Amino acid sequence: HTMINMMLASARMEHLDKSDFTWLSIQSCTTEALDTYPFTPQERAKVLFIKEGDFKFFGSESLFIFMIFNLLKNALYAMKAANKGEIFITISANEYTNELKFTDTASGIAPLVLKRIFDTFYTTKQSAGAGIGLAFCQRAMKSFNGQMWCDSIEGQYTTFTLNFAPAILTTE
Repeated sequence: HTMINMMLASARMEHLDKSDFTWLSIQSCTTEALDTYPFTPQERAKVLFIKEGDFKFFGSESLFIFMIFNLLKNALYAMKAANKGEIFITISANEYTNELKFTDTASGIAPLVLKRIFDTFYTTKQSAGAGIGLAFCQRAMKSFNGQMWCDSIEGQYTTFTLNFAPAILTTE
């Protein structure tokens, strides 16, 4: 039900409900997403999770997992179409940045398509997409006070960077 509600909220462009937001570990949430995604054994073997630190972000675990699921679904689709590729998920945390980078080495994205990938209802998939996943992911990142962008070279790779605001934890 949560996933359906998120997709419906995205389609209606409603504000995301922040009432259940809490401080979460990026490593823990990413591990949970990878542990619960319905991979085939061959797909899971092509995903490498690189932990170069951990950080906390203020958000929703279910929204974050939905974002990772969407990125995985898209990357696996591209890898199947290209008949090649791997996925690298890297967490970087230091005094300057809190980032999760999600890279696949399948087919990359053409420059004209890259300009539109976050547009609601834009899709390049013939029958496998509605064009709301990446738009929703970008909105979810904004609700976490973060940013999301994409860098890609056609034929080589696609990298989504999820940049999170530094955590300011209080003891109150």
